[in-house]
Amino acid sequence: MLYNRTIVKGEYSSVFSCLSAIYKLEGFEGFFKGNGANVIRILPCTAVQFASYEQFKRIFCENEYESKAYFSLLAGVFAGVTSATLTYPLDLIRTRLSVQRQSGQTYKGIIHCGRTIIAEEGGVLSTALFRGLAPTLLGISPYVALNFSVYESLKNLFQSYYCVAGSDALPVPIRLLCGAAAGAVAQTVAYPLDLVRRRMQVRGIFCDLPFEYKGTLNAVLTIAREEGLAGLYRGLVPNYYKVVPSISVSYIVYEFCLKHLF
Repeated sequence: MLYNRTIVKGEYSSVFSCLSAIYKLEGFEGFFKGNGANVIRILPCTAVQFASYEQFKRIFCENEYESKAYFSLLAGVFAGVTSATLTYPLDLIRTRLSVQRQSGQTYKGIIHCGRTIIAEEGGVLSTALFRGLAPTLLGISPYVALNFSVYESLKNLFQSYYCVAGSDALPVPIRLLCGAAAGAVAQTVAYPLDLVRRRMQVRGIFCDLPFEYKGTLNAVLTIAREEGLAGLYRGLVPNYYKVVPSISVSYIVYEFCLKHLF
């Protein structure tokens, strides 16, 4: 199977070869498989993440002007866990939809995918819709924490350099740069657990995969043993292409909304 060859054996030599193979196999629409579920997921996930971060930061900070790095880290941990837990089933469905052609499975849409997972992999009260949640929470905590902390630290650094008060006073390119750096740092640190999360999510539809993980730690150790340490970072570069601009723009939009809507 394509996913088997790609993830386990790493036959794609570059991002371009991967895009080319997807286009030949599934056409242009293959680039957007699971994007509907992703859009539906990202809206509440981002909203909850930013809102809960601000709330937790107010709880941990003695006053709104005392925005120290460790407060941002702690608030980011709680915000990441909150948003990931509430929206995880949609994350699982998005992953399944994006690889369904390679697995031979056919989902008719988001609702059908969810119902199929419940019917074939466990009842409503089972953990089927939350497979891979543990590595997600372990990965999202440092990811979101570092994301917010690095962004605010860099923003404060540039504010002191420009001698300005308020994030909106900084030039947009500078804020985009802060967001890009924050996204890159956070993604690099949390990526191995993100890789484990995706592998565990597709386990239910790829029954012939040569890996069976007993848990998060076992998965990390197995990948490192079978594929080397580089295996834990397979696909990191194309993830940069997605995450870095996405995080940059999201901070700009968030701060704009925070200023004009509240």
